[in-house]
Amino acid sequence: MNGRFLGMSGGRRGPLDLFCRAETVFSAILAGEGVALLLALAPGAAGDRLAHLGLASMFILWVVLLTAGGLCLARRPLARLPPSGVAWVALLALQGMAMVVGVVAHGLLDGPSGAMGGRADFLLRVSGMAWVVGLMGLLAFHVHYRAHLLALRTKEAELAALHARIRPHFLFNTLNTAAALAHDRPGQAERVLEDLSGLFRAALEGPRRVRLADEIGLVRRYLAIESLRLEGRLRVRWSLPEPLPAVLVPSLSIQPLVENAVRHGVEPARAGGEVEIGVSIGDGVLEVMVRNAMPDGPARPGHGVGLASVRDRIEVMAGGRLEAGVRDGAFEARLVVPMSREGL
Repeated sequence: MNGRFLGMSGGRRGPLDLFCRAETVFSAILAGEGVALLLALAPGAAGDRLAHLGLASMFILWVVLLTAGGLCLARRPLARLPPSGVAWVALLALQGMAMVVGVVAHGLLDGPSGAMGGRADFLLRVSGMAWVVGLMGLLAFHVHYRAHLLALRTKEAELAALHARIRPHFLFNTLNTAAALAHDRPGQAERVLEDLSGLFRAALEGPRRVRLADEIGLVRRYLAIESLRLEGRLRVRWSLPEPLPAVLVPSLSIQPLVENAVRHGVEPARAGGEVEIGVSIGDGVLEVMVRNAMPDGPARPGHGVGLASVRDRIEVMAGGRLEAGVRDGAFEARLVVPMSREGL
């Protein structure tokens, strides 16, 4: 996979980004609780086993949370290191957090009786456990991340196949429109073919990240073709900020939503219909809304391929999401994409 496909401006996530996800931290906590239970049930453990379990759980919980939080915060600078360097940093971070928590725990819980033994002996045992657990964790993380990459590459291959598909009926309809205009309005026929060429070029270049302005330009090309074909039955209402923000989005992420709105919301309606397209920015995310009224005639059945393709493309290439459904009597699709500015 080349860098352009994955999105050099933040499209691909590094291994340490997994430590910023709640499910990863939760899994680590569950694994830590398993280790605490094993320590409490060990044959050589003396005293109250429930007390041992509580102390071990508290100790491991703090070590896991501090280590995961530190690796998450440092993921950007650590991304420059090779995988072996990242592994060593993760091990040292776990070791350091274990020692810090161990010193604090020994000072707070040892008491005047010295029940926990000497500090040096206690920290040596803590260090040994941290190394063992750390190596086991790295092995488990390696397996998990490899599975994550394989799933990602499978999804990327599916996206590439979907991206290369051009719906035959749209191609034939557009060529028929151009042929009908060729004699009476040759200038418009030429513009239709130029717009069709732009759509084909975008599809054949493969999945990549493009400027929002370029994606909006592609939508305008598509709407220009459909406006001629539908002969005034298509009405478009834009709500765009001026100027458009210099952000990057996956290619062909908005145009399929507009095509879906025209095909299912405007084309089946006897009087045509309106497609509303809006762009807004807030809280570090870009939101794109495509809305169309429900047709007054029988709905045209669909297979959901267009929405599924956009949803996968947004999730894989931009870490965003697609929300789609009927709202206030209209079908609304909304893209929510984390901001990724040009050149970053």
